[in-house]
Amino acid sequence: MNKQSVFGVWIVIKIIGCYLLTPEVAWSQVIPDGTTPTPAPGSCLQSCTVEGGATDLTNSNLFHSFEQLSVPTDGLVIFEHSPTIRNIFARVTGDSSSIIDGLIRTNSTNNNANLFLINPNGISFGPRGALDIGGSFIATTANAIQFGDQGSFSTDDTNSDPALLTVSPSAFLFTQNTAQPIVNQSIAPDPARPVRTAGLKVPEGRSLILLGGNVILERDPNNPDRRLPVQAPGGKIELGGVRGLGIVGLDINGENLSLSYSDGALLADIIINDARLEVSSRSGNEAGDISINADSLSLNTSVLSSRTRGSKNAGNIFIRAERAVNVEVGTISSVSSGSGTGGDIEIIAEDIILANTSNLSANTRGAGNAGRISLNAETISLSTDSRLISDADSFTEAVGNVGEIQIQTNILSLNDGSRISILTSGEAVDIESSGTLSIQAQESVSLTSGSSISSETFGQANASDIEIITPALFINDSIISAAVNEEGRPDSDATGRGGIVDIRTQSLSLENNAQLTSSTSGEGDAGAILVEDAASVSLSNSLISTETSAAGAGGDINIGTEQLTADAGAQISATATATASASTRSGNVTVDAARINLSDENTGLLAETQGEAAAGSVALGTQDSGDTLTINFQAGAEISAETSGNGDGGQIRVIAPEAVTFRGDGSLSTRSTGPGLAGDVSIQTNGQFRVQDGASVEVSGESTGDSGTLGVIAGTAVLNDGQLLASTQAGEGGNISLRVDNALVLREDSLVSAEAFNDANGGNVDISTPFIIALFPEAGSNGNDIQASAVDGDGGRITIQANTLFNIAENLAIDGNMTNDLDASSGTGIDGVVIIETLEVDPDEGTVRLPSGLADPEISQGCQAGG
Repeated sequence: MNKQSVFGVWIVIKIIGCYLLTPEVAWSQVIPDGTTPTPAPGSCLQSCTVEGGATDLTNSNLFHSFEQLSVPTDGLVIFEHSPTIRNIFARVTGDSSSIIDGLIRTNSTNNNANLFLINPNGISFGPRGALDIGGSFIATTANAIQFGDQGSFSTDDTNSDPALLTVSPSAFLFTQNTAQPIVNQSIAPDPARPVRTAGLKVPEGRSLILLGGNVILERDPNNPDRRLPVQAPGGKIELGGVRGLGIVGLDINGENLSLSYSDGALLADIIINDARLEVSSRSGNEAGDISINADSLSLNTSVLSSRTRGSKNAGNIFIRAERAVNVEVGTISSVSSGSGTGGDIEIIAEDIILANTSNLSANTRGAGNAGRISLNAETISLSTDSRLISDADSFTEAVGNVGEIQIQTNILSLNDGSRISILTSGEAVDIESSGTLSIQAQESVSLTSGSSISSETFGQANASDIEIITPALFINDSIISAAVNEEGRPDSDATGRGGIVDIRTQSLSLENNAQLTSSTSGEGDAGAILVEDAASVSLSNSLISTETSAAGAGGDINIGTEQLTADAGAQISATATATASASTRSGNVTVDAARINLSDENTGLLAETQGEAAAGSVALGTQDSGDTLTINFQAGAEISAETSGNGDGGQIRVIAPEAVTFRGDGSLSTRSTGPGLAGDVSIQTNGQFRVQDGASVEVSGESTGDSGTLGVIAGTAVLNDGQLLASTQAGEGGNISLRVDNALVLREDSLVSAEAFNDANGGNVDISTPFIIALFPEAGSNGNDIQASAVDGDGGRITIQANTLFNIAENLAIDGNMTNDLDASSGTGIDGVVIIETLEVDPDEGTVRLPSGLADPEISQGCQAGG
């Protein structure tokens, strides 16, 4: 039990304990104070009737004044009134608090008057406390009730003339430094249906207001198996805690009563333990509203509920707390089960805490739309399987649309399996009108230990978009997902579009099997994943993915960041599974970054198809992140567009204005491991293109599918222990095309190869550049080679257009031969050809010289060493 719960129990025990020590006669006394013409009703141990009183000049307000006012256990106090009376006021001017442990009834031939009970010493409803009144009920520990500019009905000043108070009450006046509490423990039977527990209950469409210091709704410890009911079916329940010295406005609109608070009002705590506040309508009318204003609200093992059936709307639930709203094992819900619209849930506080399987939900189970959920706080925390849900439930053939979820905070944290979700299903009337799940956090959003934020559609309606705006988003062993889903719902027809996941953050971090995903297992297309303008995106043993396993197209992944880092098997992938339709495709992966760091085996960027569908493409660039792109590989990491089925593999495009660098133990590749065609690789930069330190760029056909083409357009190309590879096992040989404005430089056993295995024919290598410079190999090395060779098929063709070749010539490329070779041979087939042509030069340019970009100390020294 948390601190506020302990405080609540202590207050209740203290108050009830003091009352129990009072002599029995105190329980039985309804004693007028003589300031109004209210005769003494006699003993109320069984029943008594309060008559007389003062009326205003219009005979609409009736005033009673008491020294003491309590109802003993199972006693009955009846307030008689004439049919014209609209409001009955019962004030207590003595020093005793009011204990209501029996029934309060109003009685008239036109019994629809509101009853106001005013006792600044405190009010307590015992387990048998009950109401049988015709109108609304207001219990308050204020000192006075204001009537516009006509005056007040006060417990302190009893000399004013009530006859002049002809208007409706307009405000409650608290003149004490510390307002006294209101405590409710009522589990009394319904006076109209004694077999049912009613607790405190007002008639259909009326209001029940408790306005005091601390307001405490707590189940009687002697009745641990019975939840405390508070009911205003189709009306309004309003709880207000006022610390003291303040004014609370009262608005009366027909049968609807509501409170209003000025800015800066000093509020007190409200504690609700083991209670159910219910404003649902049972007569086909609109459901009612619940409103709570407090310094802090503690809701423990309790329910706030507004439900509607038929064509009427559900009510709204509004909570405002100056400090914390703490919900523990609690439920706050607004549900539309017919064609009516669901109500909104709005919570405003400094801190909002949902813990221990607590549930906040706005649902529709029929044709009506669900309501909106809005949270606004400095910190918002969900823990231990707590949930925040907007749902259109297809199991009940819902055709309404979900509402919006809007969260505004500084810090949002989800822990221990908690989730925020917005679910769309059924045959929506308007498939485009799905609400948005919007999160704006000024400092951070974190998900840990199996938590989730999700948007799903199981039907014809489009799924909701997810929008997260925050400087830092941290996901650890948790998931953010958008899905078009037919799985687990055999009668569903998931044709709606998946939601877009739009993340705008400076820092995105995924760790420990975290996932950011978009998928479709239905006919609807999956939504895109967008990460915009981030300074850093990091993944460790985690996944950013889109997937299609049916007829819908996979969603695209677009990431814009200064630096992308992935390790420990982390992947950014767009996949079409083996069950995806041939008419669709997987999504595309686009990364706009200045630096990409990929480390460890199975880590990488991937666009793939496993069946009939085509794979998407991978695009890498620096459009918004600078002029140079550097990709650092370690321990076998890769960037890949792959097909393992009949569908064609995707393309890889790399574009950067000034430089593209691949470095380290890893590869960028398109690959076919099935009958589908491998895609092409295209790399373009105006500056220097470098492949070094064991990195490779590759197109390959590893089964019966054809290899793609590797194309490079660059100012200068430098391979330093780097490889450009095109290979095939059975299909047509892959080709390599290099268009380099200044020079192609090879060193440290670098390789350009279009090689074929088995009986496949070698591919073609086309190079156009003024200079090819191959630096001298070290002892025992293979040298720097350009190959278009084959094993059993025919060799390919090497075509070079260049003015000068430094230290490289046609020769067999044999392992360990320590020479730089041009090789288009075949092991058992027909050798290919090596064609060297002089590159045409504009005579106006004068003498051709090595480009200034080659003034790299390493390259210059290598040239000098070679003579």
